[in-house]
This record gives sequence, structure tokens and C-alpha cells, in this order.
Amino acid sequence: SSVRRENATFWYIDTWASRTTWGGKAPPTGCGSWVDDKECTDTVYIPEGQVILLDQDLPRFYLLLIEGSLIFDRKDISLSANYILLRGGTLQIGTELEPYTHQARITLYGHPKSIELPTFGAKVIACYECTMDIHGTPQVAWTQLTVTANAGDSEIRLLEPVQWPVDARIVIATTDFESPLSSH
Repeated sequence: SSVRRENATFWYIDTWASRTTWGGKAPPTGCGSWVDDKECTDTVYIPEGQVILLDQDLPRFYLLLIEGSLIFDRKDISLSANYILLRGGTLQIGTELEPYTHQARITLYGHPKSIELPTFGAKVIACYECTMDIHGTPQVAWTQLTVTANAGDSEIRLLEPVQWPVDARIVIATTDFESPLSSH
């Protein structure tokens, strides 16, 4: 919940790592590895009105059911589950005004015989009347070449400056629909 006072919004937030978030008990520990504990059923429920700041890496859970809010802290965070179900809840990893500039890693587990959630399927982040607010570091996602790139070229010239990370994978698609060399 939040209370508005003039131009400020105050949030009452629980942190995942705090015992007070879990009624004085230790935070949920989740399951073992996918290899060692395929029958895991450990589930976490975040009720409507509760806001939790995810301030630590999480072990694997079977289900995260979010009717309240789960907000990633401003640091590298890993989250693992078979299912993440947002039922009227919020998953926030950065905002438009404050993009998430760290590494957020969500790993979903399952196998071909996993139980499917009706409508959503298996190994899924399911959103039913929810909000997923995910904003990363702003960057140029695509641009155009200023000079044709040929097979074997070791550099390309682009229309806009970019800050793609070293070792980033890029795809160069053809815009020539008439050439017999086009591969579309």
C-alpha cells in the first residue's frame, strides 16, 4: 500500500530476507536443484496489499503466486520457479522513470509432462489481470547499416551510435527483396 502526501508517495515494503515479512519465521528456502528435487512443491504466496522487495537471489520454487507486488531490488537478482502466476498482482523489474540497470535472471523449470496451468500452459510467467513492469537499461535495439555488410566483414557501419555489450549477438537482416542472394 502507499500513502500520497503532496508530491511524494510512501510505500510500506517488506524485504524478502526479513523474518518479519514471513510472520517471524525464516524466509522460504525453496527446493533443491532441478536434478535432485523434481518433485518439489514449495510455494510462496504474496497476498493482495503486500509489497515485497526481492533483495536476495531465490532458490527454485514450484510456484510463486503473486496477488500483491514483487519488486526487484536494485542489484543483480536471480529467481527460479516452475510457475510464476500473477493473479491481479504486480511484478516490477525497474520502471520507465528508473530502469533496472543490473542483471535480472528468471529461470523457469519444467519437462514435457509438467502439469499445465489452464489457459497458460507449463513453465510460464502467467499474467491474469496483472501488471508486469519490466524496464532495463535504455539502448538502441536495432538500427540500419549505412554501408552494405558482406560475408566475412569484421566491422559494420551503423546509422546510429550503439552501446551494445562486448560479445553481444547481433542479427543482420536483408532489406533487398529482389536479390537472388536474399535469404528471406
